[in-house]
Amino acid sequence: MIQESHNFTLDGIKIIPYNRIEGIRHKKFEKTSEKIFSEEGLIKFNQKIISHTSLKNFESLFKSLKKQNFHCIVESSTKKKNIFSIGEILEINEKSVVIKNYDATGKIEKISDRILFKNINFITFNDLYSLTFRKYLKE
Repeated sequence: MIQESHNFTLDGIKIIPYNRIEGIRHKKFEKTSEKIFSEEGLIKFNQKIISHTSLKNFESLFKSLKKQNFHCIVESSTKKKNIFSIGEILEINEKSVVIKNYDATGKIEKISDRILFKNINFITFNDLYSLTFRKYLKE
């Protein structure tokens, strides 16, 4: 679980499956950014969200996100295609999650996306895009 940032603004939490991580960098650039974030008072982690988000497994993760009423962005891939899903978490079982997907116009799609956990690359939640966009959804 990492906190994303863009232009010195914290923007959402990203969950990356351990087996998808190729390396971690913490050199001059990252140390400088960390110093600026700290001195500007921009590091404000929401401990309540962190403590209420389960990282035990995908099933418990999505259940904890649903309980906190987060929409999420799930980036996944199969052998044939890359899939981008954004929306409300509808169903969760031991192997998959169902996302009530919406498009870039705010229209909720008629068919929800069932995503197998084994195909997930990234999960993002509590980001400015999904927190704001969900207010303007239309059936």
